[in-house]
Amino acid sequence: MIANETVKAVKLIAEDTFKRMEGYTKNLSLLKQGCFYSTENSRALLEADKILDSQRTDKSQPTSAKQWHEFLRSKGNFYHGFVNKKFFEHVSQPSSPTGFCPNHYAIKGQVLPSEALDSLIKGLTFLDCGAIMDVGYYKAILEVIGKEKFDVIFSRESETPLCIGRKNLLNPINSLIVGKEYKKISQLKKGEMAHIRSIEDYRIKHLNGEAAGFNVICIEEGKNPKFIGFGLNPAGVTVEEITEVLRKEYNKAEVNDSDQFTPEIATKLRKDHSKADVKKRRKLKTETLTSEQFKKRGGGRIIPEGYQALDTEKIEMLKNASTSVCQTLLKKWQNDYVVDFKKHHPMPNQ
Repeated sequence: MIANETVKAVKLIAEDTFKRMEGYTKNLSLLKQGCFYSTENSRALLEADKILDSQRTDKSQPTSAKQWHEFLRSKGNFYHGFVNKKFFEHVSQPSSPTGFCPNHYAIKGQVLPSEALDSLIKGLTFLDCGAIMDVGYYKAILEVIGKEKFDVIFSRESETPLCIGRKNLLNPINSLIVGKEYKKISQLKKGEMAHIRSIEDYRIKHLNGEAAGFNVICIEEGKNPKFIGFGLNPAGVTVEEITEVLRKEYNKAEVNDSDQFTPEIATKLRKDHSKADVKKRRKLKTETLTSEQFKKRGGGRIIPEGYQALDTEKIEMLKNASTSVCQTLLKKWQNDYVVDFKKHHPMPNQ
């Protein structure tokens, strides 16, 4: 049951985003709602600006698309994300260029988690392919355990509030995921996740690129399984087709810093790059790769650690237990996860 609900939830988001990106040139309002990669939304708004500008005679003022784009750029939203502030707040990260962790959100107090989750899907939200999995997983859990229980155990007032983004160790989803020890992608079952990666140079060529890899959900099992994922065709794509999407994303010209970021944010971003990376980035700037070249450099690699799914046993326990027992279970699982994570990822001074 949880597998089907996971597929249903992720597919719903993927279909909506795909339709918006296919239709925004004819209906620009599509860019002000729905889930997007921030870079994708930035590019689309700039394209919309060109369309609107070509349709007017009085060009004394910026177009509505340009004004909205400038607002998002000035606030750093194309770096750390955008979310409905009635329901969520950004997660702090002092070391980041804007002070917030990209695409990480925490639910606010005095709001219902089910409504907050709905706002992520129906309002304007910037996410990445990892964050979208969190949204899909929460949606699947909601459908299985019911709204009443969901709204209690994931509220801000609980010990396990709803969070988006896995860098936050206290994100309840972290403790509700189980890894799958598969040797081949053909072993993957419906509703389970895989991670398919681009080449290592992607991160150097694209300063703030969002196609270093895709987290995808299996929708069709077999020797050549099909997947859905954020930014991919919701009808389903194979590993080969995902690899081709990654190649095309690598071959794209990098988005200009000034298009997405204020000078202050761009400067801070570049400080994280070594002199060797900067030098290499100049060489890669105009590089385009054939399918064969891309694969030889590691494009389309399937990362074994990426095989995972919601833990069916834990979700069933939440479904059948009382709300108070669910709260106890969630807190225990969360504590166990944090202890295990710190054990295997010790801090440098430990």
